[in-house]
Amino acid sequence: SVEIKARPGSKRIEFTGETHLAGVAAVWPINEELDMESRMAIGILSKVLEQRIIDVFRENLGLTYSPQVQFVPFVEYPKYALIRSFIDCSPAEADRIAKMIGEISSKLAEEGIGEDELHGVINPMNTGFKQVLKTNEYLLDRVLKRAQSHPESMQEFLALNKEDVF
Repeated sequence: SVEIKARPGSKRIEFTGETHLAGVAAVWPINEELDMESRMAIGILSKVLEQRIIDVFRENLGLTYSPQVQFVPFVEYPKYALIRSFIDCSPAEADRIAKMIGEISSKLAEEGIGEDELHGVINPMNTGFKQVLKTNEYLLDRVLKRAQSHPESMQEFLALNKEDVF
């Protein structure tokens, strides 16, 4: 079980450039070393959060077309990772969107993930992961490079049941 905590609140940073655009970034830090199973679970959590944000902002309100949520582990810092969200918007909507992201993530933390929602995220991820495992690029870029500095990661990779990743 991984504990993800972030102090509530927001900070507005303004930069005036040629175009009058804005974006809202949310970050949830993870300050512990994660095993393969935890990384996969947090990746799923990130996709569920992304889908909820898409449903609210793009589908229901028509406010933005490119909400993103990503799980970002740092190979160089094994005891640090984060979930980050970025939503482009107008400057006038930034504070409202920041508040709504907090509400959406709090609701997810309180209520958890439903069975249909879980399968809606896992099935495409599972298919994509199986396809990626078949390529040498994944093995060379991700697995072998990481194994140089973290030999234990090879054991985690070999332990994966490639027929049923999730």
